Amino acid sequence: GELSIVNSQSKPIDMEVTKTLSGEVKSSDPQARIDKLAAGLQRMNGLVRLTWNLQLDPREREQVSYTYDVYVRR
Repeated sequence: GELSIVNSQSKPIDMEVTKTLSGEVKSSDPQARIDKLAAGLQRMNGLVRLTWNLQLDPREREQVSYTYDVYVRR
């Protein structure tokens, strides 16, 4: 997946971006903090929260990306 963030303010900002997903994170760019969240016993895929702490200059655009696997029961 990909997320696009834009600082539309006229001053620099610090921003925390979070994404919660179900599955196993394989990679993220830039590197995100990965927190595993509690999951029920019947869940095949655990819940994960990705957190990026970004510093954006005025009018700067930042792209964050991540890849993950999801297991499907047949």
